Amino acid sequence: MTAFQILEMKHFMAKLLTEDCFDSFLLEKASVSCAVSYEIDGRVNPEFYQDDETPDAGYLFLPWKSIRPVLFQMIRGKHTPLSFKFVLHLMPQYVPGVMKGADPSLKPEQVQALVLTIKYDAAKAMEIGEIEGAMSSLSIAVAGLMTVVCRRLN
Repeated sequence: MTAFQILEMKHFMAKLLTEDCFDSFLLEKASVSCAVSYEIDGRVNPEFYQDDETPDAGYLFLPWKSIRPVLFQMIRGKHTPLSFKFVLHLMPQYVPGVMKGADPSLKPEQVQALVLTIKYDAAKAMEIGEIEGAMSSLSIAVAGLMTVVCRRLN
């Protein structure tokens, strides 16, 4: 696993919540703490759908593009959230492409998930200091995915 600190938080959050940069991911879970706290389990409930409907292309988790507008509405506003955490999985069809150039003994079918965790905590931002705190408080923990995400952000 590799962890990164996001320096341009405003730019990154715009890409995350308003553009399609992360639409190749599925949401495993999300937690957002602002005026109230929200916990979202991203598992699709097949029982919810009628027999003739296909729940989100058969994925175990909800596609990010489906839930992104809801999360944007939770986070936006004049106050910065106290914290949030998103656990995203790369859609299975993209795993072979990401694994090109990786250890040749590892096969895509051996990989259960490539996971991206995005976490923000305002309390830790305050510990860093007022000037650099807001810019230094968003972090990403990545399991083999950062190059793909970085290329899409540019």
